Amino acid sequence: MAQNSNRSEDGNNGLEFKCNRFSPNPYHYCKYDLSVTTSEGTNDETGIKKWQGNNQNYPNAPAGNMFSDEVVPPIGQFQFINYCNYLTYYYHSNANGYLIEPIRYYYENVINPTASQLIWGFDPDPEALNSSCPSTLNDNIGDPDSLRQGLIFVESEIDSTENALTNLVDGGNTDALNATVQQSWPSDSIPLRNELLLESPYLSDTVMISAVAKEEVLTSGMITEILSANPHAPKSDQVMQAVDERNNALTEEQLASIFEGFNYAGEIELLEMDLSEFKKKHQEVIRDFIRYYQANLTEMAASDSIVSLISLHGSLPMQYEAIVECLEMNDTVTAWQIYNEIPLVFSLSGQESAEYEQFENYLTVRASMIRHGYTILDPDSSMKWSLYNLPVNGKLTSAFIRNLLIATDTLEYVEPIILPDPALKQESRVHFKKGMKVDHPQFSIYPNPATTYIIANYEFLEPGKEGRIDFIDGTGRICQRIILRSGTRTELINITNLPPGIYSCNYYRSDQKITSEKLIIIR
Repeated sequence: MAQNSNRSEDGNNGLEFKCNRFSPNPYHYCKYDLSVTTSEGTNDETGIKKWQGNNQNYPNAPAGNMFSDEVVPPIGQFQFINYCNYLTYYYHSNANGYLIEPIRYYYENVINPTASQLIWGFDPDPEALNSSCPSTLNDNIGDPDSLRQGLIFVESEIDSTENALTNLVDGGNTDALNATVQQSWPSDSIPLRNELLLESPYLSDTVMISAVAKEEVLTSGMITEILSANPHAPKSDQVMQAVDERNNALTEEQLASIFEGFNYAGEIELLEMDLSEFKKKHQEVIRDFIRYYQANLTEMAASDSIVSLISLHGSLPMQYEAIVECLEMNDTVTAWQIYNEIPLVFSLSGQESAEYEQFENYLTVRASMIRHGYTILDPDSSMKWSLYNLPVNGKLTSAFIRNLLIATDTLEYVEPIILPDPALKQESRVHFKKGMKVDHPQFSIYPNPATTYIIANYEFLEPGKEGRIDFIDGTGRICQRIILRSGTRTELINITNLPPGIYSCNYYRSDQKITSEKLIIIR
């Protein structure tokens, strides 16, 4: 069970449920295998990482959880229930005797999560289990040189992926594009629609929300085109709320076209997923470094090395860990130095800024304890009083203070447990994506039927390799040919020059025909 906040504000980082084994207990019925609950309502931080597993092409990419046996309704078993932010759950393609896709039996007023796009996956069979769910209990940490090379590599991948996102989203300038949308007039309707489609599928939520609000400029049909060209749009509560608030409501058919995005991981999502995985690997390398220091250096030398490592390479949460490590060594100077550098190194969100300011209260009291010769387990009454009266709202700071007071035997604390309540009405907030074993790379087009454009999704074209799509009419004539550039996996294709009818879209990779999809054009 995960409750309340277990993710970053953007959802790209946070808690993942991976490689858990659930089995029915003959003595105590387990109603929930995985549940994500909240007492805070749905805000940016509630819930868990928005990708559980991922779609990268290696055996342990999917989540790999093995769920308990199916229970027949109306008992109502919830193998995965989520009351927080939307998330996507990737599972392996072949169960091979295991239950790896959660069976969802819901009460009448709870909507069943929908299945979503098919992706690559691997079997979690007994022989492949070590590759699908490898153990992390490994004493072979590696030597400093190999760890350092791993750190350099993953930081390079993080930088290149972040640069790609910066340059691609909204054409590299969200403020400028958003201003263009907000300052547009009805006479700008067609040029603005074309510009937004040109920047698709890389539009930010900010720009899409502004576009949806410009009802006097962009018609419902144009908004349908724009949001359909950005598959991440329907997964944003803020974007869809803006759609709901339009005076000129979209039709059911237009909404259905937009919601097709649930069946695809958009280009922004794929880059964000890659970035999230690189950051997770970055954390793993740092943790391995820490284990190496603790195993091979003296306590003082290990602490110094850990603080230096984290302050130079660690994430924002790890900076607070480094500060606590300094306080354990009674080094308040370095603790304050790391604290003061945080806003210079990291771009803090509103919630992160509030947490940063609240942490200063805790750091001030701890530094005062050290200055007066008190240990963490032996504060005097005035220090305890100060801790009890700190004006804190930050979750991290509250946890530090609470744990300190518990350790000094002055506070009793029982963690509240927020159980799922199936009686609550629940939207579809989990999207399940299955691994697919095929002999050819994935190729898909949508919307279908289409009117003015389609989006083609295909396997990533490595640098130096190209592909193409031929549009073949009923007579066998090539009516249009689109060259797919290396380094891409999505293409927005204008089909306004093709007359209505049925076409075969033949996908070629390096001049070899891979597969074909039928396309219907209507107007």
